[in-house]
Amino acid sequence: MCGICGIYYFEAGRSVETETLSKMSRKLIHRGPDDEGYYLQNNVGLGMRRLSVIDLETGHQPIFSEDKSKVIVCNGEIYNFPSLREKLERKGHRFKTKTDTEAIVHLYEEQEYEFLKELNGIFALALYDNTESRLILARDFVGVKPLYYYFDNDKLIFGSEIKAILAYEGLKKEIGVGALSQYISLGYVLSPQTIFRHIKKLPPAHFLVCNPAGVKLIRYWQLQYDTKTTNPGLSQREYEKEYSDELLRLLKEAVRRQLMSDVPLGVLLSGGVDSGGIAALAAELLGKPLKTFSIGFRNKGYYDERQYARKVAELFNANYYEFEVEDRIQEVLPKVASHFDEPFADSSAIPTYYVSQLAGRHVKVVLSGTGGDEIFGGYRRYISHKVAKYVRTFPAWFLRLILFFLEPMGSSRKSSFSEYILLIKRLLATAGLDDQDRYFRIMSIFSHEEREKLLFEANSSSIDNLFSVYFNVKNKDDFLNQVLYVDFNTYLPDDLLVKEDRMTMAWSVEGRVPFLDKEIVEFAAAIPPNLKLKIFTTKHILKLALSSVLPSQIVHRKKHGFALPIEDLLRNDLREMAYYTLLNNNGGVAKFFELSYIKEIIEKHQNKRCNLSPQLWALLMFELWYRHYYKNV
Repeated sequence: MCGICGIYYFEAGRSVETETLSKMSRKLIHRGPDDEGYYLQNNVGLGMRRLSVIDLETGHQPIFSEDKSKVIVCNGEIYNFPSLREKLERKGHRFKTKTDTEAIVHLYEEQEYEFLKELNGIFALALYDNTESRLILARDFVGVKPLYYYFDNDKLIFGSEIKAILAYEGLKKEIGVGALSQYISLGYVLSPQTIFRHIKKLPPAHFLVCNPAGVKLIRYWQLQYDTKTTNPGLSQREYEKEYSDELLRLLKEAVRRQLMSDVPLGVLLSGGVDSGGIAALAAELLGKPLKTFSIGFRNKGYYDERQYARKVAELFNANYYEFEVEDRIQEVLPKVASHFDEPFADSSAIPTYYVSQLAGRHVKVVLSGTGGDEIFGGYRRYISHKVAKYVRTFPAWFLRLILFFLEPMGSSRKSSFSEYILLIKRLLATAGLDDQDRYFRIMSIFSHEEREKLLFEANSSSIDNLFSVYFNVKNKDDFLNQVLYVDFNTYLPDDLLVKEDRMTMAWSVEGRVPFLDKEIVEFAAAIPPNLKLKIFTTKHILKLALSSVLPSQIVHRKKHGFALPIEDLLRNDLREMAYYTLLNNNGGVAKFFELSYIKEIIEKHQNKRCNLSPQLWALLMFELWYRHYYKNV
């Protein structure tokens, strides 16, 4: 794992300066503290920072083809590289290292652009073909590893993180109006945009070709929902067992592949079925005690899952490490905000930061359960989407009446009852909307009306059709698969995987995600929707598959997630910080948002009239991010 960066000048006679490339690379040292390497050839420069995980002695990058005409830097791991290497050696290629990266450059020699379809792994790479004056940037099919770029008439600049691109002297840090509206709605910015107007994310499953003629973006993989047919003579129990047995087999193989490492590794353990399942399979396959890591919150019992994490660790004789987050977290918030390069409002970034810090004291690689919800249907909101088509058959006046009586109830998430009331209220409020509008409303932090009150008119941008490009793709045979497809292309890569990458890399730890192994993702897309989501059961087929390796109390335990208790924190520990930070007339919030409306939000939340913690958190993280990047506050 590492960080990569580089420059391509369209003018062949213009040379890349060593100091410029080195300055960009230094911004990525947390991603690769073990080694650095550079390639400079006239108008092209590639840089890398290495976190040594595989082939510690000879894995230095950049890596070249046999004739030195092709060169690559890569951030990530290719899990099927042993079989790729064997195939390439049969074709006559000579390997000088034991790294997975070398297999990529030889595969490109054989297949050119088609080589990306062969890779099962997590990666962001830059490959320069000197014979064609061609630079290829590519990102893995899910978007686990990040890659950003900037281009104009003179040059293309890229990096694993935006901070590397901004190290290039003279680039403007102009905030995009549309991206700002996206952030305040969702808490993150969707690919290919970033918060900076002229900097783009390379979307997952895409590659970019840069040559003297210009830049071209191409998709190389698309998730297809093609339900597998089974023997029609099977009973329901046999039918489910056929899928669950195959899923368990594939999961074991995925975990086996992702245990490949020349350095110590472990598992981030929450005590839920996803991370518990990964820990169970890893413990079985590793052949030695597994290291597991968990965190909890002092005096916040509802949010503390350590008792379940301990139980899973004890069950498999794992080495268990835990960390208790102190009540005061003010000091860590600016640090977290600075690691994201964009404003980022997912509060679970904080516990992920802490647990990654804990893991970094013991291992260099961690496996997690990220991705299980998005491919197997793990969120309760999927149930609300499914139920909505039945609810909308009731008269509108009847739904409004029920909503009126429920309005005073369930204003927080402190109990299961409150969470279900909130879910019902949201379902009733969105039942009359079409699928796309309902999805957007459910995912939004600020509604359309609230955005109009919050954003100054000059900073407002219409984003009502933000998800239409994904809802209009016709390769889904069920509404559940439709919503899973949207999540897979938006929420998963632009929120969850961004969070996991930045928070693990902040501590120079490589994060791996077995549920997002290519074979698992494609198999999950072929599972019938009725095996993923039952009326009141999420991830049914995954729970069935893992019931043979985990106790029932873990498999069927209520999902809590990994979020920070921000409702309480913003009324107590973070109350003063939020007030004085957000209402500062010289801050970023004051530049883009209406302070009188923000003051109203603060007062409503503090008076416990309603839970507005997601809105306040999004604004607070924007301000902390702004202060890091625009230091004149």
